[in-house]
Amino acid sequence: MAIDLKYIPFYWREWLDDDAVLRMTDRQQIWYVRLLFKQAANGSLDDDDAVWWRGAHPQEVDPTCPEWESFKLMVPTLFRKGKDGQLRHPKMTEVRNRSIALVESKKRAGKLGAETRWGTDG
Repeated sequence: MAIDLKYIPFYWREWLDDDAVLRMTDRQQIWYVRLLFKQAANGSLDDDDAVWWRGAHPQEVDPTCPEWESFKLMVPTLFRKGKDGQLRHPKMTEVRNRSIALVESKKRAGKLGAETRWGTDG
């Protein structure tokens, strides 16, 4: 399910200290971030490298280039396959769920505040 999250926290310290990230090229790191954001928007990724290709938007390289080929091998180690066959990064799942809960909480508070101030009559 795609949700319109305007903000998602990025834990830069964890990113900088992550061994998998340290082994990636700069371009692979960008692809990884894009896939994380794709999961943040949609909740999961299909277990399909053609979908990863479109999600990572690496138009600057050919899908058969060695850098993309090695990145494709990393994806299953970075994201976990769920019972539904979809891939999810555990930390992004946690962050996304908290962000959705925060958005929903603020919507409820805003609605309650408006009703308190203006009443429920349209």
